[in-house]
Amino acid sequence: MAERLLATARRREAAGATHCRARRLNGRARVPLSGRLASLYGALGWARMQLGQWEEGAAAYEAALEGSGEADADLRINHAVCLMRTGRLVQAQVHTRSLAAPHTPLEGSRQYVGLQQSDSR
Repeated sequence: MAERLLATARRREAAGATHCRARRLNGRARVPLSGRLASLYGALGWARMQLGQWEEGAAAYEAALEGSGEADADLRINHAVCLMRTGRLVQAQVHTRSLAAPHTPLEGSRQYVGLQQSDSR
């Protein structure tokens, strides 16, 4: 099913379309075609993961990440899992570290509970 929808979306993209109709609101909602493609590739990657087809899953997630302007964390994590399962550990490590790098949970936690920098010794 996802492959058929992908083929349709790719044909529309090749024809120069930038948006497609969504099934929401009886087909009256328009969504960017690039986002639709990224979503479909993500669904295909998930299906391939569930079947244990790690190479195909990694390829689908790569296409999804390429098409999504803002790479969401779930896509990146699932892509890293596929990479690990295919033995590409260094690439998987790079993906997972890039997810963790911008976050400083300890600092945020201190602000949440109202502690100041001088309070924690």
